[in-house]
Amino acid sequence: MLIGVASQAPIAKGQERLINAEALHPPHAPQMFGGEAIQGSPTTAGLDKPDDVAKSIALGKNAATFLWIRMPVEYDAPNTTQQEALARFNGLSEDPEDHTRAVRKGAARTRTSSFHEREETPREARARMEHDQREWGANSYHSAILRSPENQRWVTAMDIAIGQAHCLDDPRMREVLVAIADWKMDEEQFLNTKGLSGWSRLSAEGQALVTASYLYYQEGEFPPSDFVSLTPPSLLAGVDKKGGA
Repeated sequence: MLIGVASQAPIAKGQERLINAEALHPPHAPQMFGGEAIQGSPTTAGLDKPDDVAKSIALGKNAATFLWIRMPVEYDAPNTTQQEALARFNGLSEDPEDHTRAVRKGAARTRTSSFHEREETPREARARMEHDQREWGANSYHSAILRSPENQRWVTAMDIAIGQAHCLDDPRMREVLVAIADWKMDEEQFLNTKGLSGWSRLSAEGQALVTASYLYYQEGEFPPSDFVSLTPPSLLAGVDKKGGA
């Protein structure tokens, strides 16, 4: 499969990517631009709004930048110190999302008083990041496949092998397949899995593979070479008689 001019930041315009993969049946043209706040093009990356996880990560960094907001006149100095202004404001709510981290002295409001400024609260920062395009990032397209329902139906399902398999229509097989999807089984999980009604419907090889995975995680016993080849795979899938790859 050849991907030509990729709209994938920060890949340079005109760069080509060669990806080895099995062909999809039926073929499906991936939808790469779903979910973008500002849609990209084949040569320009679109912009993504930060999701809740990205916002939390950004706000949790030591170098996170918060805007400064002028506080109301009742917080003015010299009648109120910075510490008093901070405590009074944060005392308005018990929710940490509505608390400010710092208060600073602003410019003089009059000859005898000056105003205080506070950092915006996490809740205010999250709301700002939702609408401030300066906080949006170029879409890396790393997860673009996952955003589109059609990609999920025609691509991701093939990738996970059992996504569209008829065996998932059987509750007993679905139960055992979900159970063995996490190979990091402890003894209790392994015994529970073996007790499922769908366990006996797995092939002998399948049961042996699950058992080997359990022993590797629980006991540190490396799977036998029947399951994990000790010989690295060839870098080439095949070479024709003329010597071309």
